[in-house]
Amino acid sequence: MLRDPVERWISGFAQCMADHHTPHVLELLDNHAFWETLKFNPVFDDHTEYQHRFIGAAQNVKYINIQSRNAGNAISDPNRFYRDLTEYVRWTGGTSEFQYWKEPTNPAENDPEKIAIYNKLRAIIKEYPNCYNTIKNAHRRDYDLFNRLQKFET
Repeated sequence: MLRDPVERWISGFAQCMADHHTPHVLELLDNHAFWETLKFNPVFDDHTEYQHRFIGAAQNVKYINIQSRNAGNAISDPNRFYRDLTEYVRWTGGTSEFQYWKEPTNPAENDPEKIAIYNKLRAIIKEYPNCYNTIKNAHRRDYDLFNRLQKFET
């Protein structure tokens, strides 16, 4: 499964900081030095780890794209990922009932601390395109996965 790297990083960073109850993280996001530091290493834990490191040297990879949020910050069809996952599991010979799941798993909205961090990051990258580009450029190898690997199609 692959996810848009910037979308994944925003969600992963919010999860990481909320998990550790990092004080003053919202103020940190306003600090220009923080964004300069991200250019060198945006990885904080497994939530923000590069996706290409999980794939490693695997061959003949087909991936399922985890749906991104739209401009209004909503997932238009949260059940699509679960339908795709169900089809993939069936294609590999397994059985699955994922297609009946209706809600995203572990959404940002499930924790007030996490949603505050998530919303602040979204506001910053919307207002300051250079912050978005910092994260995107740091994940250029992950974006390469979307272009190089084959997407699983049912």
